[in-house]
Amino acid sequence: MTDQTPTASAPDAATVAPRSTTAQTTTAIIISLGVAVVMLVGAFISGITYLLQQVLQSFGDVYSSGGAFDDPFSAAQWIGSSIGQGLLGALAVALGVFLSLRFFRPISASSALLSVILRGLIATASGAIVGTLVSIIAAGFAGASIDGSLFGNSFPGLNLFSQSLENIGWAIAGLPERAVSLATTILLVTVLGWLWLRRTPLK
Repeated sequence: MTDQTPTASAPDAATVAPRSTTAQTTTAIIISLGVAVVMLVGAFISGITYLLQQVLQSFGDVYSSGGAFDDPFSAAQWIGSSIGQGLLGALAVALGVFLSLRFFRPISASSALLSVILRGLIATASGAIVGTLVSIIAAGFAGASIDGSLFGNSFPGLNLFSQSLENIGWAIAGLPERAVSLATTILLVTVLGWLWLRRTPLK
């Protein structure tokens, strides 16, 4: 009897661990994707609202000329840029949320509500940090410059962060504000994901 006990319990432990890991990964993916979707919807609504305000303002002032969106090409370019920035920001924050909920503080159906809220706050901080890092990298490439003529010099110099120190400073300084603005969305999606997990436990 004593010889059979370890051999009977060892397969059970080996089969439970992969299921737990898979459940944590699936939960983290679902919640991070939910955060990304909510952020994209919010950015889309905000962009459309701002665009309509500018269009109505241009139509309202009969004597105005050279408005922000008088040229249809500039309006389309602004919409494309806004969508790109919103998508990049949402994916960066979602990545931070996934890393936190998967590797640092995962949640499960047995977690208490207070624990879920605290882990949602940690995921918020992680998402804000990753989002800020992506903003810093984007600011560096946005301010890139080439020293000398590209075709006149054999080896022109590329300065990635030469004109972006101010943008990088604003990105770092905006980290607390970014975390506060993301807290409501991430906490809401995290709690909803936890409620769904309690109704439909993952194996």
